[in-house]
Parts: sequence; structure tokens; C-alpha cells
Amino acid sequence: MRCANGHGAREICARCGRRADSDAMNQSSSRVLAGGLLRGTLRLLWHAVRLPVYMLLVILEPVARFILGALALRGVLTALFFKFYGVPHFPFALMLGVSVGCGLMLVGYDALLRLFGR
Repeated sequence: MRCANGHGAREICARCGRRADSDAMNQSSSRVLAGGLLRGTLRLLWHAVRLPVYMLLVILEPVARFILGALALRGVLTALFFKFYGVPHFPFALMLGVSVGCGLMLVGYDALLRLFGR
């Protein structure tokens, strides 16, 4: 068998230093094929998981947006009202923290929609 340049029939060509057998080419092509097959399988699996989750998130988006937005607004207004009214031992910082947490949950929900909507 000759090397890729057509030189000698030895295992390694003395002139160019390349392998003369076709096993190296067969191994590299089988690796490329296996890599492509694995990548295609993973992509199919990702789409099989992504689409149902995305549809569920899109259907529930108005409900989640209304509930989380209402809780955030109501929590801030309640905290400010009780703070200005002067209720003793009212957990003002905790109430504001929970309200900000509801707002951040909306941001996380939007991030999930963007992630699964690709």
C-alpha cells in the first residue's frame, strides 16, 4: 500500500513520514461520524425536552406574571403603609425583601422563557 503522496509501500513512508495504511483515515472518519451522531442525538433529546417545557411556560406566563407582579406591588405598598403608619414590631425589611424576591422571580421566569424559546 502506498502513502497519500504515492511514495513507498512501507508502513511509514521514508520520504514524507506519513502512514501508508488506510486505518488512520478510517479511524478518523469513524470518529467524525460517531461525534456527529452523538451531537445529533443530544440535539434531538434537547428539543424533545425543550418544546414541552417551553409550551407550558408560555401558557402559564400571564398567570405567573399577574400573581408575582401583584404580590410584589402589594408587598411594597403594604410595607410602606405600615412603616409610615408606625406599626410597632413590623418586619419592614423582610416585607420589602419578599417583594423584591417576587420581582426577581419574574426576571427568572423571563430568563427561562428565553432559554427554552431558542
